[in-house]
Amino acid sequence: KKGGKDKKGTKDNTDNALNVMNLILDKLQNGVDLAAQHIIEPEDNENNENENEEEQVEFRQLQNDIIRDENERLKMRLTRLSTILSYYLQDVNDRHINLMEKLDKWIGLRIDSENSAIDSLVNHIQKSIENESELNFRLILE
Repeated sequence: KKGGKDKKGTKDNTDNALNVMNLILDKLQNGVDLAAQHIIEPEDNENNENENEEEQVEFRQLQNDIIRDENERLKMRLTRLSTILSYYLQDVNDRHINLMEKLDKWIGLRIDSENSAIDSLVNHIQKSIENESELNFRLILE
């Protein structure tokens, strides 16, 4: 086809980019879920009756508070990371789509210029044939 752009190709590229983005987001969510599975839950341990019970209770309470606080911090970090990576991925996807549109335009311009050169050469040859004039030079498209 002469000088036309393939709109279906652009749509396919966009669909591919969206599929890749969705795949990466799924992998990111799986990573967050996996990290959340490794959160240590506080324990209520009553097995150590031999040790000083009051110190043990105080230590366990402090330990449980620290674990709870660290779990909350981990959840906040994972949520922030997920949000940041989602925005980054969206930005990369937008840039990819813009790049593909630019490339489509460039390819269209290239095809148009090649077709124009061929048309010019054909017109020159037709005029020479119609005028029954001799082609003095070897005609080459570069």
